[in-house]
Amino acid sequence: MNAKKLLTRLGIFFFSVFVILYILIQLVSTLTSDVVYQYAVAQDTDITVESVGYLVKNEKILYAAQSGVLTYSVREAQKLGTNQLVATVFADSAGVAIQNRIDQINKKIEILKSSSVETNYLITDISKIDSKIYQYLIDSRICMENNDLYMINQNKESLLQNLNKRQLITTNASNFDAQIASLEAEKKQLTSTLKNPLCSVYTPTPGFFSTLLDGYELNFTPAAMENLTVDSFHELISLSPADYGSYAIGKISTDFHWYTLCEVSQKDAADFLVGLKYPLSFLYSPHHEIRARLDKIVTQTDRDTAVLVFSVEEFPQDFDYTRQQTVRVTKETVKGIEIPRSALRMADGVQGVFVVTGSVVDFKRVEIIHSTESKYICLEKESTDPNYKLYLSRYDRIITEGKDLYVGKILD
Repeated sequence: MNAKKLLTRLGIFFFSVFVILYILIQLVSTLTSDVVYQYAVAQDTDITVESVGYLVKNEKILYAAQSGVLTYSVREAQKLGTNQLVATVFADSAGVAIQNRIDQINKKIEILKSSSVETNYLITDISKIDSKIYQYLIDSRICMENNDLYMINQNKESLLQNLNKRQLITTNASNFDAQIASLEAEKKQLTSTLKNPLCSVYTPTPGFFSTLLDGYELNFTPAAMENLTVDSFHELISLSPADYGSYAIGKISTDFHWYTLCEVSQKDAADFLVGLKYPLSFLYSPHHEIRARLDKIVTQTDRDTAVLVFSVEEFPQDFDYTRQQTVRVTKETVKGIEIPRSALRMADGVQGVFVVTGSVVDFKRVEIIHSTESKYICLEKESTDPNYKLYLSRYDRIITEGKDLYVGKILD
């Protein structure tokens, strides 16, 4: 056998082996192709729009008559009446330290007085107290995770009251008169050493107090929105902040009513309805959702954006009223069957998904009602619909990944 014939036969042999291996691989791939699936579930999905929001309120600047070391007598966002003490100015920090200690003593006395128990309080009621203590600890942990400082302080006071009550029950006492008398004596001694302050600041009108001065209090007012346009909105947010000087110590929001302005695309604005209330979630207060009425939609023919004007009629104390912050508006909540984008297929010109029934591949149609970057929300057909069985239903096993899929294919 010459070399040429040998090379020819070897070539034919290796080619035949290659063809056989290729066919085997294709058969194995077809018969054992791996698929990934998940069950179809019905979900409530919020359709949201995110925007930079601007808070608008009627605000009055509060000034001290003299400069010095300042101490506040009220907390952030506290509701105040007319002529109520807001802050005191001392000549040095020593006076502030004494005043702060007096304020602490007053708070302790208040908590101790509210911690008294009835003389007929039963030992068996300790379990109720323990249950409250445990719940306050759990709530405080949640508040810490949410950075909710206001509610942490509220829970702290309630926790102390219940701990004090437990102590009274277990020691067969009825009050904290001795401790209160000791604190009163300390308070009296401190008061005698406290020098007169340089000045005090009182509220000129009822309202909600805040120490946050950003320089826009006299610009972002309800009056500025009366003839609002998209252009005037941009002029408003482009203004430089005012300097109120060193004597400014805070401000009063003079009513419950305030506004949030959100600029969105005209396409997004088209789905909103004036007069309806929408849930608003603010970046700096994620634990607090506010329902706000959409007062108007400001549009302009030469602008591709619109300004949504929401009005709010509540003033939560644990809320961050920073002027500019991200706001998420929930336009509506849709209910449907959720599928990942990878599951959507086309079969014979029909949009749908492959599903597994037993070990057999089938195809179900879908009607998409909403989409996000990662998923689709599909309409869930009623069982009375004549085409119900043709469409995806909850609990169907949706194939999210797989190759060479077709109706009737049997999966190992």
